[in-house]
Amino acid sequence: MTENTPVKRVGTAEDIVAMIEFIISPAESFLSGADILLDGGVVAFLNTASGNTDILKD
Repeated sequence: MTENTPVKRVGTAEDIVAMIEFIISPAESFLSGADILLDGGVVAFLNTASGNTDILKD
């Protein structure tokens, strides 16, 4: 499973907690209506590896 993950590890509960803590903190005051993927880069890696570079466009 980790061979297809750019960070070479499986996500943990601590990874999720860290994102939640960031989202509810005062440090994050500009994020609005975003989907946040906590996937270790899998979606971006698979899309670019398959030649789909649309995700890289502005």
